[in-house]
Amino acid sequence: IEVVYFRQLKGTWSVRWFVAHRTDRFSRAICGEVKQEIKMTKKVAVLVRDRQEEALRMAVGIILLDDLIDVYILDHKVEEVGSNPLYLETIVDMEMNAFTNVKENEGMEYLSDEEIARRLVDYDHVLPY
Repeated sequence: IEVVYFRQLKGTWSVRWFVAHRTDRFSRAICGEVKQEIKMTKKVAVLVRDRQEEALRMAVGIILLDDLIDVYILDHKVEEVGSNPLYLETIVDMEMNAFTNVKENEGMEYLSDEEIARRLVDYDHVLPY
């Protein structure tokens, strides 16, 4: 007989198990508990449109949550004003994915609108700016 059950306490999964072996003359039981911290990473897409500087700042800021962050710069060329160049450099340094539907945006992977739409359904959260 083997019994296994799971429970979650404050982000830690606890696995409890019980195994009983029965033979002709005796039975023995082995019990145990294994605790493992499981990080539940989320996939987040940041859509950059009109408020570019704010969106890029937000994308860089939320990498502190250890989630997978992808940035989609849509419909406009990235403006080289304010802190945008610094944010773009940080996105590259942190190995975040940056996609665009504008061919003039250098250093980003170009995707068609249809391909972007197909990818967005795979994210846990989509943050439009």
